[in-house]
Amino acid sequence: MNLLHFGPILLAAVLTLFLGMAWYSEALFGKAWMKAVGLTKQKNSQSKRLMLISMILGFVSSLVTAMILDLLLTLMGVTAFSAAYVFTFWLWLGFSATGVLGQILWEMRPPRLFFINGIYQLLALLF
Repeated sequence: MNLLHFGPILLAAVLTLFLGMAWYSEALFGKAWMKAVGLTKQKNSQSKRLMLISMILGFVSSLVTAMILDLLLTLMGVTAFSAAYVFTFWLWLGFSATGVLGQILWEMRPPRLFFINGIYQLLALLF
């Protein structure tokens, strides 16, 4: 029995990488995110040399997330896309959204950061 679907897992990780690049770009939420976390363009440009490492680790993280989600959906017997999206939403709400919210609250970050990071996490999981 093959539990993992490697093609869709790889595709999900690649799509998540591109989603993150678009989501946190200046054209979408990049400026608001930088303001909410206290980054300036100068600080951000100084850390650009670490961008490749961050992208690689982010991609690996997305691969792991996609593999675990694929495994859970398979073990739960979820085969329909609609059921997979509902299942994934509940996973996001119970684990990801609450984790992001806790981080926002304990780090005393602006509430808008929850929407920027939390909705990104939901979209990334739904890929």
